[in-house]
Amino acid sequence: KVKRNVGESADEMQVKPKEGTWKKKLFTREDPQNVHKFCGFFVLLHYAFRFYQMLFGDLSAGFGSRMGHGATVIGPICLIPHALLSLSSLIFHTVPKERIVGQPMIWREFRAHSIIFAMRSIIGTLCAWISVYSDHQPNVRKMAVAV
Repeated sequence: KVKRNVGESADEMQVKPKEGTWKKKLFTREDPQNVHKFCGFFVLLHYAFRFYQMLFGDLSAGFGSRMGHGATVIGPICLIPHALLSLSSLIFHTVPKERIVGQPMIWREFRAHSIIFAMRSIIGTLCAWISVYSDHQPNVRKMAVAV
């Protein structure tokens, strides 16, 4: 509960957040090289870039080329930070073993599920890229669809 000063209206009263709170949560001793933060920032920008490409003219979302040259190796290289983001979550040791009801917090089992589903998506995206890169040859396309 916030106390009011004498003569202070509800509009004048402001709750100020603790300074440095977000910095303390973002910059921890568990990620001293900032690998997880860098990957997270890259992934957010990469999602925005791919959606922009897809919405404004390149329906392959960058797997093909607007110039007609076909797929480039930049696509799968950009998937590396996506994989590293999930895997680098393992450096955080303060994750609880079990779910704490009522708190929006990740726990170890949920983190493992998140890593598995992220890797599954990355492998599927890589298979789709391989199919595009090989000009959709029937045997490569079958492999990409089967995986």
